[in-house]
Amino acid sequence: TEIYTLSLHDALPIFQPSVALCFLKKGEPDDLTKANTYKHQPLPIAKRALSDEMWSRLQHPEEDRYLDALFAIVAPMLAAGTAQQHKALGLNRKEALSIEDQRSFGKALKYVTTTFNVAPPETYVRADQKDAVQFANCIDGRTLVPVFSLGAPLVGEGRQHKEQLFELARRCAHLRPERFVRFILPQPTQLGLIIDAAMALGETREQDKQPTGEMGKTVMMLRKALQAQQLENVAAIGRKLRADGVKSEAAALLWLQATDLTAIRAAYVMTGDLETTARLVAAEPQPATALPATQRLLDLVWSSATEELFAVRKHLGML
Repeated sequence: TEIYTLSLHDALPIFQPSVALCFLKKGEPDDLTKANTYKHQPLPIAKRALSDEMWSRLQHPEEDRYLDALFAIVAPMLAAGTAQQHKALGLNRKEALSIEDQRSFGKALKYVTTTFNVAPPETYVRADQKDAVQFANCIDGRTLVPVFSLGAPLVGEGRQHKEQLFELARRCAHLRPERFVRFILPQPTQLGLIIDAAMALGETREQDKQPTGEMGKTVMMLRKALQAQQLENVAAIGRKLRADGVKSEAAALLWLQATDLTAIRAAYVMTGDLETTARLVAAEPQPATALPATQRLLDLVWSSATEELFAVRKHLGML
């Protein structure tokens, strides 16, 4: 945790260091004044969308770029293999939320997806659902249709706008191509198999003796489903991962943990409220593939005062 003991005063000449210090109960009187001033400012509104460059500055440094590239290539294939018809999931598409819906959660969804530069998911309101957001992988003909169901914690009475932004921003950060696979294969063992298959492709040619078992099936699936250039890209990534001595399941778990931190950072950017974001992170049940709550909170507090997140918020016109 030494990384989190750096002087936050040196990070940025604005309010965020003082806000972070006060959150950690380390603030001096001047910090308290600045933090209180910042707390009572109106919610800043993004004026433009995040570019790829800004996403790269926002994402956690331990989110492996090679795994991002690998998962971006294979995610559509994996999604197509597991997608279901709307009818099978009891979804009536006539009930889908309009992107122009004027309820607070509808406006929040449009705002977040526009700012994140991702296609809005087909969305349904489920007031009796206990989870704030549930994902479903649907297909219409040959077109994949990501689906969100919004539950009581998001659509119920009295939910604050910042809380809605937090819940939606965290999920919508995973709609980016490099993270979408989280919705399809959420466990490190599943993702580890994809990593192993990529490394196997990097070592073997189609005419060579092929791997057997589950990895063999996965390699065969990749060969059949991907185009030649995609297959070569996967093999090149696999060779790089092998050369780096990557252990597949451990790397997959680290990637899941890092992408979770990226999503929390994205939620903070949208709310602009460290206290609210931290409270919501601390209050939720511990996700099985995430770091402990204390480490997630430390990363949030530290990153809130970094030049990277300052640059992101400045790009969005929120500063």
